[in-house]
Parts: sequence; structure tokens; C-alpha cells
Amino acid sequence: HEYMEALLFNAIPRMNTNEIAHRLLSQFGSFKGVFEARIDELKTVKGVGESVAQYLYLIGRVLEKLENREEKSLFPKRYEEKEFVEFLIRHYKGAKQEYLDCFFLDEKGKIKQMKRYTTGEKNSVDIVTGELETALVECRPNSLIVAHNHLSGTSEPCKEDVETTCKIQVTCALKNIRFCDHLIVSPVDIYSFHATGRMKRISHEYNM
Repeated sequence: HEYMEALLFNAIPRMNTNEIAHRLLSQFGSFKGVFEARIDELKTVKGVGESVAQYLYLIGRVLEKLENREEKSLFPKRYEEKEFVEFLIRHYKGAKQEYLDCFFLDEKGKIKQMKRYTTGEKNSVDIVTGELETALVECRPNSLIVAHNHLSGTSEPCKEDVETTCKIQVTCALKNIRFCDHLIVSPVDIYSFHATGRMKRISHEYNM
């Protein structure tokens, strides 16, 4: 009932929600019962109005979504080269501007988070070092994979792409985080700094 009370406090601030929490659990039998209830059923509980009923109902739908094993993640759960490349092709299909996406991995290769950076310009992308440093501190990944898209032509990196890669490598080295690869996706092909050996050279040259 204390957990239920804490949840209710977010919906009914500055009010003692202890009694309402007890009534909800008593009427529906369990947490699961409360969060499976319809809005009209929740409103039959004394102290539960329309907004509180909608709040609890929404939590129930979120929990339902989490329990659904068929739910598809927006990016692969783990880094597997073939699957990841296929994901990137789908990921950038139809893009109207260039994006730079950072994928943060744990020590087992699980993708923990993705953060997207863009300049807002159609054919230009870069990353602000300070923003990346903040993200690395907050997420605390074991390693990093970066990807971005070219809207036309090939995926061959330009001078700015190489400079961005070097800049990211320095930032990762200072945080003792492994920068694994920078992949560039174009409408016709994909370029990998790692696969071409370029990532290794950059890592050695800009290793702090």
C-alpha cells in the first residue's frame, strides 16, 4: 500500500493518499487488479476521480506493454554486426537530413541507449563535444558505436566525417571508453571505419 500511496501522491499532491491506496487494493485485490481495471471501475472507489482513474489506467497500459514479449525495440537489444547494419539501413531510410546517432553499449554488448545529434542542416552533421561528454557520464557505457547518414552519393567519409571521428575518439579516450566504430550509411552502400582499419589507426593516434 505504501508503493500505491507514493504513486497516488504524484496524481493527488498535497493530500494524504493512504486511505485511497488501501481502498484500491482492497477493492481490486492486488496491484495487478488495480492496473487491469477500467477507468469507470476505478472511479467507483471513494476518492478516485476522473484524472486519478486515467492516471492509474495509463500506468496499467504501460505495464501491459512492458509485459508483452512481442514488443519490438526501436534498436537492436545487442550489437551483432549483420543485424546492426540491417537496422541502420532501415533506420535511415527516407531521412530528409543528416543525423549522427551514438549507441552506448555495456560490457556484454547490450545497447543501453541511443542519443541523436543533428545540426538541423540538410547535408551537415557534427557533435558538440560537451554534449557527448555529458551523455557518457550519465550513461556510463563500456563502449560506443556511432553511425550517421549521407543523403546522396556514396558512404565514403569526407574530411569533416574524419574530423568528427577523431574528436569523438579523444572524448572517449579521456573517459576510458572504447570507441568501436563509426558507420556511414548512404543510399548505395555502407562505410565502416573499423572494417577498413581506419578506426584502429585513429584510436592509436588519438589515444589519451
